[in-house]
Amino acid sequence: MKQLYADIVRLICILLGLLTFSSCILDDENDCCYNVQLEYRYQRYATLGNNELGFYVGKLREYVFNGQDLLVAVNDYLVPHGNDAFFSEQSLLPGRYTVIAIGNKNGSEAITIEQIGVTTRQEILVRLTDVQENPNALRTKKLMNDHRLPDEPEITEVHGRSDRLYYGYRTFMVNEYGISRIAMDMTHAHCVLGVTVRWIDASGHPMAGETYNLTLRQVPSLSRFMPEFLVTNALDAGTFEAETETFPSNDHRRINYIPGLSRVLQVCHTVDGSVNGNVLYGEFISFRYRSDSHVLLSIYSSTERV
Repeated sequence: MKQLYADIVRLICILLGLLTFSSCILDDENDCCYNVQLEYRYQRYATLGNNELGFYVGKLREYVFNGQDLLVAVNDYLVPHGNDAFFSEQSLLPGRYTVIAIGNKNGSEAITIEQIGVTTRQEILVRLTDVQENPNALRTKKLMNDHRLPDEPEITEVHGRSDRLYYGYRTFMVNEYGISRIAMDMTHAHCVLGVTVRWIDASGHPMAGETYNLTLRQVPSLSRFMPEFLVTNALDAGTFEAETETFPSNDHRRINYIPGLSRVLQVCHTVDGSVNGNVLYGEFISFRYRSDSHVLLSIYSSTERV
C-alpha cells in the first residue's frame, strides 16, 4: 500500500513537471499569454540613455501588419507619465510582421483608412483635419486672400495647431517558439516653431489691444505611414529601403524611422499672437517639414498685413 501511494505521488510530480515544462519556457509565468513584447522608447537627445517616452507621449495607437502587408490588429494604449519602461504584449502566429505606432493623435488629425484584413501599410495616410472657423481665423483668411499676389492660389481653409505626434516603425520576425522582444523607437512627427517679432522703431510698436495673427503657408498636411528615412543609433541617416528593413528580435540598437510627407496637399496654419511691449510671439505646431520645404510666414493685424 505504501509503495502504491509512493508511486502515485511520484506520477503526480512527473505530470506536474511535464505540464510546467510544456506550457512555456519563459522568464516568468505571466509571459505565457503572449509571444511578442514591444518595448517603446523615446530619447529626446541621442546622447542620453534615458527612456523619456512617458514625458512626451500620453497615448499610443499600434497598427500590426502581417507578412502580406495587411492590417491584422489595431491596439490602443495609455502611456503612464514618467520614465518607466512601457511595453505592449500580444500573441502572433510565426512569420514576418510590421508594427507602426502613432502617439498623441487626438482630434486634429484623421487616419484615412484602417480596415482589418483589407488595408495595407502602403495605403494609410495621416491627414490634418483641424480646420479653424473662429472669427480670428476667418478674418485672417479673408485678409490673406485680399493681399495675395496674382500668382498665389486662394486660401480656402486655415488650420490651427496639430497634435504633437510621435511615430514608430519596426519590422521583425516572430519565431515558432519563445518570445520575440522588440525595441520600438519613437521619433517626433511634428514640428514646433516659435516665432518672435521685435519692433525696433518705437513708433511701429504693436498697438495695445490690437489682435495679431501669424500665418504659416505651404506646410505639409498629409503624412504617410511608410517611412522615408532611417536613422540608426550611430546617427547615420539614409533613405528607407523596404527590402532591408527586417531586424532580429534581439537587436536593441536605437533605430528611428522618419515618415514620408506628401507634397500634394499643403495648407496654411494660423495662430493668435501674444503682445508684450514691442514683442509679438506665436507658436506653430504642424507636421514635420522637409529639408526642401519653403514655408511662408506672414503677420496680420485685424485690418492689414504687417
